Amino acid sequence: MSLVRWLIPGIGLLVATASQRAHAQEVTQTCIRSFEQAGEQRKIFRDYVRARTEALRCSETCPAQLAFECKTWLAQDAERVAQLELESSLPFASLSVKLDGVVLTTPLTEVNPGVHRVEALADGHKPLLVELMLAEGQHAKQRLVFVPVTPQAGPEEERRGPSVPGIIVGSLGLSSLAAAGILAGLGHLEASRLRKACAPNCLESDVSLIEREWIAGGVLAGVGLAGMIAGGVLVGLSFDAEPASASLLLTPGKAELVIGTSF
Repeated sequence: MSLVRWLIPGIGLLVATASQRAHAQEVTQTCIRSFEQAGEQRKIFRDYVRARTEALRCSETCPAQLAFECKTWLAQDAERVAQLELESSLPFASLSVKLDGVVLTTPLTEVNPGVHRVEALADGHKPLLVELMLAEGQHAKQRLVFVPVTPQAGPEEERRGPSVPGIIVGSLGLSSLAAAGILAGLGHLEASRLRKACAPNCLESDVSLIEREWIAGGVLAGVGLAGMIAGGVLVGLSFDAEPASASLLLTPGKAELVIGTSF
């Protein structure tokens, strides 16, 4: 039992020492990797944003001498990176914003000097695309002004076809003119027959029949002409105006056309 009592603390000490060594080795590897990445990004690629991220990790994990070097890089690159601050006509939280294809979650971000592309989307609004050039150390503000989307007119609204009521009214007018022509022709034929057969002693009833045919033909001609005009107006308005209305008022011996529309 006494041997076991001595072995247990010894084993624990060995395990703790091994763990510390593993942690120290991991910290050393992180330090070296961050130090190398920071130097490479700032000197070769001029990616000061990523260089600052690696230099910050280096300053926290490396020995004092290397940490001092990384802190110096942090200060130098802080003057080189630009800052982009986005302002919006809509709440930023409601937007979908990408900077150079990377999603932004905050309106203020550090960027490298150069040309950058901002894409912004908002429900019910037109998408925005902004390109801007930033210089070293510049603090730029870019306002995003969103424009609501106007509902697009459907195919029927964009280009309406001829008005069906207009075609019907015009057809009725044409039919009325045709009927008026027939009555006028019959009246003239009857009048010619009476002149040859009994004039000037023809019966009053025969003469009255001819007069009624001519009067009916005149009324139908007026109605037909008004109907054709109304149909033409309705067909014309159906292409570029709001729906129109038309009514034909008939009184004895008179036809009146009333057209209403709004633009």
